[in-house]
Amino acid sequence: SAASRRVLVVDDDVAICSYFSQLLQEQGYAVNTASDGEAALAAVQRHRPDLITMDLSMPVMDGRTAIRRLRADPVLKDIPIMVISAIPGFDSAGGDLAMPKPLDEHRFIENIRILLHDEPAGQRRLEFLVLYEEGRAQAVIPESFSAKCKVDFCSTAQLAERVRAGFEGMVAVPVDLLGKVDIELLHASPALRVMIMPVSDSGENVIPLPVLAGGTLNEGNEP
Repeated sequence: SAASRRVLVVDDDVAICSYFSQLLQEQGYAVNTASDGEAALAAVQRHRPDLITMDLSMPVMDGRTAIRRLRADPVLKDIPIMVISAIPGFDSAGGDLAMPKPLDEHRFIENIRILLHDEPAGQRRLEFLVLYEEGRAQAVIPESFSAKCKVDFCSTAQLAERVRAGFEGMVAVPVDLLGKVDIELLHASPALRVMIMPVSDSGENVIPLPVLAGGTLNEGNEP
């Protein structure tokens, strides 16, 4: 339950930290804050949060460096990280999911629940529409994924048509296709959520497992 979950909010803007903290505390989450990447690493060691929200542009140590440090630690590497940034064209920077500023409060809380596998009653499997570019390999889908989430693939050329046809769920956008996708179109639809997919060292697009393991969508969102 949310009451047993702890979130570390990392941002150099005190007002944003306070804002995110209030949103999370209203949902029952315990919250700690840090103002830069170095302070975040210390806070993770001290509090062992269940999830981290991470800004990218910060003094002392930026978010990208902090994420690399966390991923290199065998004890801390599996903590889910949600990147939240106002940097134009930013990517997930090694995090599990990315959201832009200004924040969509509803999607923020939904994504927190997905990453923490918090599943309120009355839910169905989350539907994923995974984008690819024609002529290139599609994303790698973990074997355990299909039992928990419904996955379909869509080329970038067909995306607008699928949105107009009424698709509801998560649109997974490989980070190297960001420049070829109308993100504003996706964010304009209340029935859609957007996940930025990182690219692995091998160059493959791999849907991050922490996002998928508990993927669900409220029954109230069904057509």
